[in-house]
Amino acid sequence: MLWNAQITGGCDAIDKLAPLGLLAGALGLVAAPALAAKFECRRQAAISSSAARPKVNSLDMYASNTISTRNNAMNIFESLMTRGRGQTTRSLELAEAMTESPDHLTYTFKLRQGVSSTTARTWTTDDVVASFDRYRKLGIERGNLDNVEKWEAPDKYTFIIRMKEGAAHLHRGLKLLQRADRDHPGGARDAAPLRLEAIGTRAVPIGRVRRDSHVKFKRYEGYKPNTQFGDRTGFGGYKVACVDTVTYRIVTNRARARGLETGELLAVEDVPTKRRPSSRRTRT
Repeated sequence: MLWNAQITGGCDAIDKLAPLGLLAGALGLVAAPALAAKFECRRQAAISSSAARPKVNSLDMYASNTISTRNNAMNIFESLMTRGRGQTTRSLELAEAMTESPDHLTYTFKLRQGVSSTTARTWTTDDVVASFDRYRKLGIERGNLDNVEKWEAPDKYTFIIRMKEGAAHLHRGLKLLQRADRDHPGGARDAAPLRLEAIGTRAVPIGRVRRDSHVKFKRYEGYKPNTQFGDRTGFGGYKVACVDTVTYRIVTNRARARGLETGELLAVEDVPTKRRPSSRRTRT
């Protein structure tokens, strides 16, 4: 989705994209203080088309380390916490609060209530536990969990991580909040690698992934923004999808530039630049 991207002129233009085009799931890097006036789409468009460079082999972030998988899956799944405005900061997403014990051994997350998946199923700690269980089983970076003693869910909206040894800044040292807590329905804990059904809280895939061609999503009308914020904050914050559908096309460098020039593409992940020929000194 083009989260919090203003639409002007119907489907023909977007005037609030990050400077380098579509960035990591089109979340942008606009920060806003909490309790600010909530973002509203100026106009909602029916269809948006954007371009990515690498092929998409799956939407299963646990079993794939390709950038295309991450950038597309981020339009579907959310985390307890996500990247904030800077590279080393974190922002609340599906969690409304996180507390850390003084000895850095216990991390307690309180979940936002009333969040539903794209199947209209209420999202609870059952889904968080299922996500961690599956990640420990087959995640390509499951070594991040080596220092985790256990996790537990004393109730539907409280999730606790207990460490073996104290580790200051859990989200930096283990990268635990970048993959292991992506929301998945509890019944998907045993899904085979790269075969996970893409059910999240943000958007709904249309059809299957066309590895060499495209991935298409439609907006989930039941999506509930995080009302602690007024606008996007890094990859999190208050997010609103201003288009009904979005298609990510696998496009080569030159074609991406041409697509922007002609208006066929409204955004690209990166804009290719021409390489200047190196100057050579003539020896005398």
